[in-house]
Amino acid sequence: MSKYTPGPWWRDDDGFIASGNGDTYVTVADANVNSLDIDEREANTSLIAAAPELLAALKNAAKILDDDGARDGYSGKESYDDAADAARAAIARAEGGE
Repeated sequence: MSKYTPGPWWRDDDGFIASGNGDTYVTVADANVNSLDIDEREANTSLIAAAPELLAALKNAAKILDDDGARDGYSGKESYDDAADAARAAIARAEGGE
């Protein structure tokens, strides 16, 4: 079991990184550093909020590319395409996209 707060994470209206659902959520991080301009703060919070997705995409890609993963059924074009799609989506989210 991981020691970090499970995702998904998002940036709330006050610039904090939060996790949870509905009315029950926790603050995971505060990226409101006053010495940074607003664009840099927003970019930082996007990157931090995407961390769980980035980690999952990297774990999946590593499993697919690993010889042991290939023996366990993770080889083939479809799996590579799925891993690439997940990685691109996580990267886009980390860079402030959806």
